Amino acid sequence: MSNRRHIPRLALAGIAALLAACRVQALPSVDVPRCTVAPLLTASPGDPAWKNAGRIESLPLMRGPRSAGQEPTTTHVLLLWDDARLYVRFVCDDRDIVVSRPGKPLFSGDTVEFFIDPVGDAREFVELQINPDNARTQYIHLITAPVVASDDDGVLCKAIMQRDDWTFTEDGMPGLVTATNRVATAVDGEGWLADIAVPAAPLLRRLEGTHFAPMALRMNFVRYNCFHGAAPVAMAWSPVVWGRPHRSPQRMGTLRLVASDIDKDSKAEDKQ
Repeated sequence: MSNRRHIPRLALAGIAALLAACRVQALPSVDVPRCTVAPLLTASPGDPAWKNAGRIESLPLMRGPRSAGQEPTTTHVLLLWDDARLYVRFVCDDRDIVVSRPGKPLFSGDTVEFFIDPVGDAREFVELQINPDNARTQYIHLITAPVVASDDDGVLCKAIMQRDDWTFTEDGMPGLVTATNRVATAVDGEGWLADIAVPAAPLLRRLEGTHFAPMALRMNFVRYNCFHGAAPVAMAWSPVVWGRPHRSPQRMGTLRLVASDIDKDSKAEDKQ
């Protein structure tokens, strides 16, 4: 007679589901205040508009063996908005700035990126890459599967990537403004800034809108810090697998565009 204990199949399924859930980290969120004065968009370290911005204080390492033994490089993301634009500033400490060679992808050198899905259904999202010399690349990603499905790590399922994942290079988003500057930063003493103004109208077409308002936007922020003769450090605000932020639309965090006192006063007047 065997003494082996038999675990019911339902219990095994529950254990498997619990283990899978433990692999999925919580998605981050941040409040973004409405600006009273628009940023200069010159990547000037003294621009006072950023003083009261929403802040992401660090970008953690992307998950995976390629991050083993590494430490994230100090990176801050500052955020503001007004009716017409979403403003993003990357502050990157960097003692060894590396720029990609001509003809190579920007992310083969130091690069910051963001991904934005205004609707939040992972079916259409924009990717922007920018390097320390203000070179930039834009993409539109479309997912045409009936149901958008990801694995336990947040990466789109293989069948979707093979059949229903479409990526197009965009030749300039109307109204997009970017600027970079190699400057002394607060922590390591060397680094670079990137200022980005994202226009509302092109982003909000699926929502039939032309202006930002208090609302939620799904986004992720990424940095690749490259070195001469060493492996790059890959970081992302919302947890993704190394090198797969563009394949992880359901893992974006949330920006909450917060109403200002002006918005609240206007609503109060409308109710009177």
